[in-house]
Amino acid sequence: MIDQISARRRVVIVFLFSVVALLVFTGCCYLGQDWFLKWHGIPTGGVLMLLAIPLHLLGEKSAISYVFSFLLNTAGMGFCASAYYTMTIAPSALEDLLPALVLPLAILLVTCILLVVCIEKKQPIVTIVIFLEIALIIASIVFWVDRGAEFYAFSLFSLVVASFYTVVYHFAIDEDEYSILRDVSLGSYGAFLLVGVAALVAIACVAGDGCDCDGGDCCDCDCSGCDCGSGDGKTKAKKIKNK
Repeated sequence: MIDQISARRRVVIVFLFSVVALLVFTGCCYLGQDWFLKWHGIPTGGVLMLLAIPLHLLGEKSAISYVFSFLLNTAGMGFCASAYYTMTIAPSALEDLLPALVLPLAILLVTCILLVVCIEKKQPIVTIVIFLEIALIIASIVFWVDRGAEFYAFSLFSLVVASFYTVVYHFAIDEDEYSILRDVSLGSYGAFLLVGVAALVAIACVAGDGCDCDGGDCCDCDCSGCDCGSGDGKTKAKKIKNK
């Protein structure tokens, strides 16, 4: 009974880390749009990930190092994702990004509750949730390609992050509390790699569409980042960086 109580507490700890991860990821994605030019968020995120490696290794001696490793990787993910928005010259306000967190946070919360209530059913619960998240990731890709909206791009990034913490739920139940921090740190590396790859693919698609909307009427071309609006057909004003 004591072990079950401890396992339930570990599940809640992972949930709290996942909430912090999604919030830090969102904040850094938003800030990266102002701080970096075009694709520069990608190498910046890579540098943060490299800096996180020695911190993760030091975690065996000091558990707090795992936390700093987790935070650096999460910030790096956000900066990588911001490169997509700077490349499309279609920056998204924080209030536009936050709604995309509702679904992944809801999934993580429901999963946490289910595991706390039915911790002996951890295998089927985590398996079902992982398949659900994969289906939602695929749906986000489909809507992103079809509609080209920045909301679906960030929804994809957020669901990828959430899926890694769903996996950490599974391991946390059988680990001690010290090892949870290690698993959270390791999970942040996996999430970083997938978000980084997704951002690179998205940037490659944007850079290779053969259309430049700067200084012209983007309604004359097929740019996914353009919003021609309605009525007078004028293009939506975009933020141009002059740094």
